[in-house]
Amino acid sequence: MGVWWDEKQGQIHLTAPGVNGFHTTISPNPESKRGHPNLFMKLAKALREGGAPHPLIERNLTMPIGPRGEKRPPDVIGASVVIGGIASRDAEDPKCKAANRA
Repeated sequence: MGVWWDEKQGQIHLTAPGVNGFHTTISPNPESKRGHPNLFMKLAKALREGGAPHPLIERNLTMPIGPRGEKRPPDVIGASVVIGGIASRDAEDPKCKAANRA
């Protein structure tokens, strides 16, 4: 997978080599169509640790608060499985699926 930070757009880009036309972006803004703050911060950390350009990493976005106020880690493994399924066309994007039902 190709992953890079686009400072001008304020988004992290993902591509999958060998998957024709697969290119998506992740935004830190939860209101955005492509918004996923937890995945955005995990990818930002991966870029930083890999020595690549990366966005500013804010601590308050890395640990979401649960419904009872508990701190819990984001579901990065689940998110990566969904992304992998979408990239290989084994799964449908849940956001697109919900939009198609309306």
